[in-house]
Amino acid sequence: MAFFDDIKQKVNKAARSVSSKTKENMEVSRLTGEAKNIVGELQSLIMQIGNAYVESNGADTETLSALCARVAELKERQAELERQKLLLKNQNLCPHCGAVMPKGANFCSNCGGKMPEPEPEPEAQEAEAAEPDGDADAPAPEADAEEPVPEEIAEDAGDEEARPNAEAE
Repeated sequence: MAFFDDIKQKVNKAARSVSSKTKENMEVSRLTGEAKNIVGELQSLIMQIGNAYVESNGADTETLSALCARVAELKERQAELERQKLLLKNQNLCPHCGAVMPKGANFCSNCGGKMPEPEPEPEAQEAEAAEPDGDADAPAPEADAEEPVPEEIAEDAGDEEARPNAEAE
């Protein structure tokens, strides 16, 4: 029976992992789409700034200032979206050259510059503080409660009678 419980735990863990990766990929796709929309809006604003400058011969500073302020807002949002994507992908930017590096890298593989010390994630700190001394490989008790595994997978993994060769294994 322990064999099947072990299989069930492994299937549940795999299902959670797949679900988590799918959510991450969907969020990265959403952020990428939003970033593309911002690029389009920036291009439009830059055209409007050029047209407003030419038409007013540089005299309509109020309109130009408002358009430039909107460009600055969009560029700030674009940078924030890029930071969010890097976080989701477990990556950082090199502060010296801007190359994308994996989290935890000590030096940039592009320029050789020292990467900043990684900031500990709040969730990891809370988990370490709450983790009792014991088997480090044992699954956390709340892990099963986070994301329920679809019933079909859970039932198939633990249902010995549904498998014709259950005794042969």
